[in-house]
Amino acid sequence: MKRLLNILTGTLVLSLALSQNLVLNPGFENESLPSLDNWEVNCFAESVQDAPAGEGDWSLRLESGNYQGCFPGQATQLLPELHYVSDHVPVVSLAGWIKVEENIPLLSGIGIGDPVSGDLLMSIPSDAIEWTYVEAVDTLLNLSPGTGYHAILDAGAIGGPGVGHTRFDGISVIITQFFQKGDVNADGNINIIDIVAIVSIILGFQEILSPYELWAGDVNADGDINILDIIPLVIGPFKE
Repeated sequence: MKRLLNILTGTLVLSLALSQNLVLNPGFENESLPSLDNWEVNCFAESVQDAPAGEGDWSLRLESGNYQGCFPGQATQLLPELHYVSDHVPVVSLAGWIKVEENIPLLSGIGIGDPVSGDLLMSIPSDAIEWTYVEAVDTLLNLSPGTGYHAILDAGAIGGPGVGHTRFDGISVIITQFFQKGDVNADGNINIIDIVAIVSIILGFQEILSPYELWAGDVNADGDINILDIIPLVIGPFKE
């Protein structure tokens, strides 16, 4: 019974995170007033009265990094709900509006990653000079234990005198679903079809595997797909 309660509790926690924007103050305003609350800024940033249709009145104006001065030109926000879980992996939608003020290549973009190490799980570049909505969906297999992941807004960089600016608005990071160890075909269920798929991998009938299949098929997370990965699926989660 205790194990059943643990499983149900874990499922409830995972379900609560679905379909909610993990970003606080995604529009850089509070009750129609400019606000940079919840965002950490490396260089210079301000809320400006310019926003794409349907996104309120204000947006973030972020100064680009400069290799001869302040670098990187980023605004970041920690996403506590986005963390490593050994037997689940999130599918995440990253989206937002971007507009570059100057008609120069700054390599601006939005991403998810660790601003301390510079490692990115996802990134979407854009140097559009008109408000442009960008979006990407990915399975975050490369989450690491103990790492705090952030939404990262990057205004790019220039290498000499001068300055560039990028505007951001309507930033969202949404977990759309979770995949579990053992769900090799990623259909949301663990059943005989997944067991057959793992057996096929063990027997060498399927030689080319996607990163997801490698992760999902390695049920006991020992770095190999073998008969030991089938046993817990056959026994089932509620039998000891």
